Amino acid sequence: MATENAPPGKKALYGMFPQLGAPLGFLCSTATFLLLTTALSDAQLLSWGWRVPFLASSLLVFVGLYVRLRLAETPAFQRAIENDERVRVPMLAVIANRPRTLILGTFAAVATFLHFYLMTVFSLSWATAALKIPRTEFLVLQMIGVLFFAATIPLSAVVADRRTRRGMLITATLGVIGFGMVTGPLFGSGNAFGVLAFLCLGLAVVGFTYGPLGHCWRSCFRLPCATPARL
Repeated sequence: MATENAPPGKKALYGMFPQLGAPLGFLCSTATFLLLTTALSDAQLLSWGWRVPFLASSLLVFVGLYVRLRLAETPAFQRAIENDERVRVPMLAVIANRPRTLILGTFAAVATFLHFYLMTVFSLSWATAALKIPRTEFLVLQMIGVLFFAATIPLSAVVADRRTRRGMLITATLGVIGFGMVTGPLFGSGNAFGVLAFLCLGLAVVGFTYGPLGHCWRSCFRLPCATPARL
């Protein structure tokens, strides 16, 4: 909806605002977990403390429902309705009519989200279990790294609009591959400077994929906005 309401030449810029929810949400959730870790013992955290963030986040369901009920459809989708382009099962229409686009979009997202969860979930587990880094210390380092994640999302969106979104996404994916070459030496060092460099660099690379990703389905792979395959 963000990209379909964007003016010409600013599709990626408008599309990156929903993407900013990832780093902002990560900062909020990590800060909450860090607070619980500091305030509770390990036994209390494992017994009932871990439920607190989940119960608190349930309030966001009502916020999301309110926002959704207040939203109007985009002009692009209104045109699809007026032209009677809707289909009964959109997912089947995508699979049957646009398999190449579906495969390309899936692989484009795999590099981004696989790298994101390696930098957040896996790195936390490995750092505390294998490298013996205190959990609170690593969470602070992760929060610093996420600031680089948040900073590169709008930067990549601006570049994507001025150049091409497809080119920005390909360049960022190559950056993910290049980052894999230095992951072992930086993260495996176990020292605070190396681990922080690993987190800042890795999360910055993820951010470069997020700007153009918000609009890649239509713009990078030329999927018309008024297609009946509205997911």
